[in-house]
Amino acid sequence: MNILTTKILESTKQFNRLLIVALFGLGVGLAAVPGGNSAGKYPQFPGTRTAFAFSTMKHMTPQQAEELNSHQVITVHLPGQLQLPHMSLPLLRANTSAQLLSPNAVKKVYNLTGGNGGSGTIAIVDADNDLTAEADLGTFSTMYHLPACTTANGCFTKYLDTSSPDGTAVSTASDAVNGPENQMETTLDIEWAHAIAPNAKILLVEEPDLSDFTYGVVYASAQSGVVAVSLSLGGPEVVAETSADPIFTAQNGGHIAYFAASGDCGYIACGGSSQGPSYPATSPNVISVGGTTLGLKYDGSVRTESAWGYQVGTDWVGTGGGLSAYETEPSYQTTYNIPNASGKRGTPDVSLVSDTNTGFPIYTSTTFAGHPEDTGWLAIGGTSAATPIWAAISTMVSGGLTNTKIYHDAKATPSILRDITLGQNGPCGALCNASVGYDYATGLGVPNTLHL
Repeated sequence: MNILTTKILESTKQFNRLLIVALFGLGVGLAAVPGGNSAGKYPQFPGTRTAFAFSTMKHMTPQQAEELNSHQVITVHLPGQLQLPHMSLPLLRANTSAQLLSPNAVKKVYNLTGGNGGSGTIAIVDADNDLTAEADLGTFSTMYHLPACTTANGCFTKYLDTSSPDGTAVSTASDAVNGPENQMETTLDIEWAHAIAPNAKILLVEEPDLSDFTYGVVYASAQSGVVAVSLSLGGPEVVAETSADPIFTAQNGGHIAYFAASGDCGYIACGGSSQGPSYPATSPNVISVGGTTLGLKYDGSVRTESAWGYQVGTDWVGTGGGLSAYETEPSYQTTYNIPNASGKRGTPDVSLVSDTNTGFPIYTSTTFAGHPEDTGWLAIGGTSAATPIWAAISTMVSGGLTNTKIYHDAKATPSILRDITLGQNGPCGALCNASVGYDYATGLGVPNTLHL
């Protein structure tokens, strides 16, 4: 470990100590490491997962997965009710349909065809220990005619942090006993990063818990060849978050783009109870990824695309976003002149289809304790899907992506992104409604070319 990495890890530890104070102030409890060592306690972000993928997934048959490969877009029937853990009402009604997208369909929608397939390494930071990650990626790649990505050919690397700096240990046996949410997320992230940028390498960094994601970011940033880091996680903001922002600073020549999901709980941060965006998406050093609802024509071209959001009882489901309570407005947003900023960081920056009524196919062979049905071919939505896709896109863009580049180029050449002007993610007016130009539901819009 080099000196710079060591210093950043020390800063990360300091951030976690500050975060403990902040979370105590919010009445959030702490989880002790096994063995009851009080010195080893670490803070838990309230709602560290932006999308509980297993609660929004649709079960697919192998025949449907193959049909999707042939036809690019198919519609499947939803057999039952689905709901998010923080809600008391079903997320999707029973006896409805969902539109599933193949990798080629996504590339067609966003004009991502014809690229070089990506280069460098995409780091996926997640939690627990996905024992079948590489094998499942192989099954997915075979189905959708993608090149193999394996340890043997140097494309796939897995780093399991079995002794995180906070003292917590990862089980090297299996994460299947912990339920499907973390493994489903890992599966989604690596399979779809590879689907969009098949020539880029994948580094999977698995931490003991999502609240340890800062250590994963530091590790990933120090690895040679990493050009993008994807984080499908987040939670309500805390005062101490600004102390963690320096970890999103590239160590290998300044060429790392960091992406974080804006959340799937609408205008309220997942895990919270009041209006506001999620961290780390609010970090000015991170590209925050929001979500849209996509409607396609029979030929796979875009019919409509709007901000993802709808009301379920008194709750909202949809893309996260809004103004940060603690992060100041970065210069790239000031120069672009985003509306209603009041000197604060706005999120998201960009978006991509995330609606859970649209699905991204994934494959997992793990059988989960208590969830034996959640194996095989599945379809998952959420900003957790949009985030690794944007990370993959960045590996195909000349020079990579930064927020400074995105905002500058979007102002100079608006057509590089497709502006989303319809839809909303809550009842908060200008901070919830999609509109012409930048908005707090979809940011600057969705990709419209690889020439970003």
